[in-house]
Amino acid sequence: MDNINWFPGHMAKGRRLIEDKLKVCDLVIELVDARIPYSSKNPMISKLTKNKQRILIMTKIDLADSLITKQWQAYYESKGYIVIESNLNDFKQMNEIISKAKLSLKDKIEKERAKGKKERAIRALVIGIPNVGKSTFINKMAKRKATKVANKAGVTKALQWIKIGNDFELLDSPGLLWPKLDDKEVAINLALTGAIKSEILHKEDLAFYALRFLNSNYKQEFYKRYDIDNMDNGDVNSIVRVLDKIGLSRGCLLRNKEIDYDKVYDIILKEIKNNSITRISFDLDINKE
Repeated sequence: MDNINWFPGHMAKGRRLIEDKLKVCDLVIELVDARIPYSSKNPMISKLTKNKQRILIMTKIDLADSLITKQWQAYYESKGYIVIESNLNDFKQMNEIISKAKLSLKDKIEKERAKGKKERAIRALVIGIPNVGKSTFINKMAKRKATKVANKAGVTKALQWIKIGNDFELLDSPGLLWPKLDDKEVAINLALTGAIKSEILHKEDLAFYALRFLNSNYKQEFYKRYDIDNMDNGDVNSIVRVLDKIGLSRGCLLRNKEIDYDKVYDIILKEIKNNSITRISFDLDINKE
């Protein structure tokens, strides 16, 4: 796979808006997908926000391998982040997030109070890559439909302030990816989880990678989902046999009764993206960052 060089216009514009609005934000709430805590962490965001207090929300923990999630949480905490795990479908962290935000800004709040400044709402920028759950997170915090939600990248195109009670304001922002994806594994992980369009990469390559990964790391869940007995060592012939089995069982056949592999690839990639095989993490190397 060649390096992916891309930067959609709305992302370039979003970056400029974020750089401007950061001046009036007290802290940054960055969201990462717990299934890919490394791959979904935009290095550009770290550079943009390095002088701000930062809370890291690991979303979709209900879909990730809990042991791996805990390891990544400890890792990011060692880097100075306040880390909070969250299942956005069963969101219960609102008070924890607000209290930890206030605690992280305690010195700043006390300095402003000592200067006689009127106490104001804390302003937090919510940021992350596409499809990591920013809009859902903000809606849960606001307890209303404050932003548009969809299971695809690029829905939020502009910045908007959302009031959370009387003492907290969130600034929604477009999902930001970095201009050059030069790490093959990161690009694949982003495609498999829906952060970038899977069409950017070769569908066959993605499917083969996914099957090898599942066979090596989540064999039990993988075999159960597709009623597989064995995929040997993940060589091409063994993968083709698995593709044939899935194709036959799912009715992916051409007119001549041969397997329609494109349809099989679509099934595998769709089911990974839609979490039909759950509790899987793709970033397993905690020491990679």
